[in-house]
Amino acid sequence: MMLRLKETWTGYYAVFAQTAACLYVYHNHTIIEIDRQNSSSRTIVAGVTKYHIRALALNGGVVLGYNSRAVYFSPDGSALELGEQLYPEWRYDHDIIVTNKTQEPYTLERRTPEGGAVWAKELKLANQQYVHDDVLYFKRKDGAITRPSILNKLLLRNGEYQELTDFGGDTGYHILTFHNNTLVCLLDNGIITGVDPDSGDIKWTVEGWVDNEGQPQPGYLHGPLQGGVYQDKIYSLLGPNLASFDLETRSCRLLKKIEKDPQGETVFVKRGALYGHHIYYTADNGARQWNRFGVFDVHQQEILWQTQLSLPKGAMLNTEPIISAHYVFVNDSAFNLYIFEKV
Repeated sequence: MMLRLKETWTGYYAVFAQTAACLYVYHNHTIIEIDRQNSSSRTIVAGVTKYHIRALALNGGVVLGYNSRAVYFSPDGSALELGEQLYPEWRYDHDIIVTNKTQEPYTLERRTPEGGAVWAKELKLANQQYVHDDVLYFKRKDGAITRPSILNKLLLRNGEYQELTDFGGDTGYHILTFHNNTLVCLLDNGIITGVDPDSGDIKWTVEGWVDNEGQPQPGYLHGPLQGGVYQDKIYSLLGPNLASFDLETRSCRLLKKIEKDPQGETVFVKRGALYGHHIYYTADNGARQWNRFGVFDVHQQEILWQTQLSLPKGAMLNTEPIISAHYVFVNDSAFNLYIFEKV
């Protein structure tokens, strides 16, 4: 696995939203669309002062939220405004789910492409959301206060809402995946738990991790997950630790400590995303130089490739890489954009 730096977009090029086909980048009051498969780009709208962090592919076009409104861009380039104070969140069938901020309290709504409301629910979303089989699992806010321990459920079809379970106190959680009719969550205290998606009952819990010989080790898996799911295992590469959670056996293993990079220097992973059996990561050298970008193979349990980028003063590689079949896109903390090509 090798990559080459194909392009560097210097300036403020913030990747703020994505679909399976395209990325959406804010730059100098414009929104730029980048094709994930060939890295070609085009400006689709100007006069942008603010933007929403979701894009929805719909009927060959895309729904974007910017300047406090939702707009549908059709394949021929024409634009249809769907409404003021509407923020696109998800798709359901040929409809869209939006947050309506016209007035307090905010509502979550299912709307047709023409803008008609199918249902509306008084809800304010917090920053943990996961959709599986047209069901939304999420944290919610009551006013300005997030309820961190409560896992909520909402059917996108009809807006039916359920407070699914409460993990207790101020225990936060990260939703990892859905497996065998179980919602798998990582709690802030390191406990991995399986939740019944209908009753909210806790099916099982796993605490801590063991090494390859089955011996308990200090520490535990941390969220948010820097990795992903591959062949019924969840992989995480964070700091020096490569860990896995087997979804079938429900065992959490500390597989390896990554002491050095290919140049013999310390490597400390900050962010990572799994694509196939490769984790694409950004990292530090242990001396606050967040300028490493590399590829880690979870099968071989080693770094396949790594480079050091020359960053502007004060900038860091601390964002999650965005990966496609042929390209990888990485923002630094100053929102310069680096486009790598797989070779």
